[in-house]
Order: sequence, then C-alpha cells, then structure tokens
Amino acid sequence: MRKLLGRYVSAEEVEQITEPVNVFDQEDFEEEVERVTGSPASKADAIAHRVKRRASERMDEDPALYKKLSEMVQEAIAAFRDERIDEIEYLQRAKALEEQLEDGVSSGMPRRVQGRPAARAYYGLVEEQVRDEDSDGDMPDLTQEELADAGIRIEEIIDDLKVVDWKQNPDVEKKMRNEVEDLLYLDLGFPLDAVQEVLDRVIQVARSRD
Repeated sequence: MRKLLGRYVSAEEVEQITEPVNVFDQEDFEEEVERVTGSPASKADAIAHRVKRRASERMDEDPALYKKLSEMVQEAIAAFRDERIDEIEYLQRAKALEEQLEDGVSSGMPRRVQGRPAARAYYGLVEEQVRDEDSDGDMPDLTQEELADAGIRIEEIIDDLKVVDWKQNPDVEKKMRNEVEDLLYLDLGFPLDAVQEVLDRVIQVARSRD
C-alpha cells in the first residue's frame, strides 16, 4: 500500500481552505465557528476545546477556577458522547462555560472577588482546601463570604509586600509566607499541614501573576 501511494499519489502544493484563527481572540473565533462548522454538536466541540485550551494556558494564574472549568467542560463532552444530553444542550453548556471563562467566574463564587482576579485566585485556593473531601476533618467551617475575605486579605498582603524583583528576594517571600500563615493559622484556624500546602500554592500564584 505504501509503494502504491508513493507511486500514484502526489501533491504539488497545499491549498489553504481557511485563514489561520487565533483561538484566544473571542470575536475572530466566534466568526470562524459560525463560518466553518455545521451542526450544533460541531460548534459545541469547537467551543469546548477552546475553553479547555485557554483554561490550561491560564492554570497557574488561578488553579482552582480553571481546574473546575476544565472538569466541567470534560463533563459536558462526556455527557454528549454518552447521549445523556442532546447536541442543543451540549452547545448551550459549552457557551455557558465559555462565558464563565471570559468573565473569570464559576457558580457559587462571591461577587466581591469576581472583579478582583488575584483575590479570586487566592479565594479559590482557600476554598478548595476547606472543601477538600480528603482532609482529616480539622478544617474550619467557613462561609463563602469568610473565604472571600481571606482571598482579599491575601491579595492585600502580597501587594503590600511586593517590591521590584521580589521574586529574586527570599526575604520578601519569607515575609509573605509569614503574614499569610498568621492569617490562615491564627485568624482562620487552619491546621498546620493545610497551612503549608496553601502557602506554597499562594506563592506560586503570586509569581505567575506578577
């Protein structure tokens, strides 16, 4: 078969059917989806995979949010493939998740952190730790508003201590860790093992956002 293809099948040049599309440009992407796709399922697939790609690209900036959105996209894809939802509902879900991605929100997120990307990211880390089903049961019982307060306070701590080239300054990072640790352990009642896990993730997010 390989010999036959090599002998009788040839291509002199590549014919470009569509212009390259920047999937990170919302307007261009939507126009291309409408132009080249046919069924609602095809459009939903294009949107769903765009959301997954963008969530993956932004994961370090807000791990909790983009992980949740990626999981919800995968659930929508699986539900359609398993015929638990039809293609119209699949498209509706994909569009709704795309809107959440663009707005930087997810269901249940307090409004106070929705317009503050850094606070939103820290809120997500703390909320994820508190709601972790694998925790040993020593986590404090905090409301969504208390978690939002924690996210905003962590943002303020990080911003107050930032200096030029702080990522190369271990003393600054140490001060950040100490103040966030006091907030989590003394004010919120986190157990020490959970404090350390959140601290590492907070610094990682701070570095990725700066």
